[in-house]
Amino acid sequence: HAVEQDIILRKEENKAINLDALSKLPAGVTITSTPAGATVLDYQGRQLGVTPLELSNLRPDTYTFRVELSGFVSETIKVRALEGQRFSANVELKKYTGGISLQTQPPGASVYVDGELVGTTTESPAYGISNMLSVDSINPGRHRLTVQKTGFVDVNRTFAVQVGRMQNLGSITLREIWLPTHRLTLKSGRVYEGRLVRKGPEGNVDFEREGGVSSTYEAREVESIMPLTPE
Repeated sequence: HAVEQDIILRKEENKAINLDALSKLPAGVTITSTPAGATVLDYQGRQLGVTPLELSNLRPDTYTFRVELSGFVSETIKVRALEGQRFSANVELKKYTGGISLQTQPPGASVYVDGELVGTTTESPAYGISNMLSVDSINPGRHRLTVQKTGFVDVNRTFAVQVGRMQNLGSITLREIWLPTHRLTLKSGRVYEGRLVRKGPEGNVDFEREGGVSSTYEAREVESIMPLTPE
């Protein structure tokens, strides 16, 4: 800032000028955080206030601040406060948790973390696969994931959560529980229990006698095919 001083000089006179009155302009620092309401401490641990926080009349220097908020990872920042200037710093606080995202094939599966239901996958425009399901606010460490759907084998796996990170577990495929639904009787006298895959207009039958393995029987071979009656 400007300082005025009147000086009277006589001819051929020398006079010393006192410049002690000249001082450095104070500096300012504005600290904000996302989310707001975090406590700001100095390097000695003294509380200065909560964000958004404006600090004024600071001596130009480099300052260390610690920003803390319950449920979030604390952050330490260094700020260089310059003479006559105001420095602004925004601190992005990360939750002291992490999360996961996943899809299932097929959709409509229930997702559990450590035995607690956290969501159900929903149908997507893509056939046979669900929309992405995201689960946040999971504490750091190892956890157990269980994916269930009626008529399918449960999927169990473990995963690790890191603070502030969302881990993509990818697409989880559930294997259908294979149960016979029909009884096929052939004219040869053989009888099979399995699944009717398709019956053609001419009477030919595609029949699955075990999971994933099907055979075709011509109409002239088939005596009858009947749904199994639940016991």
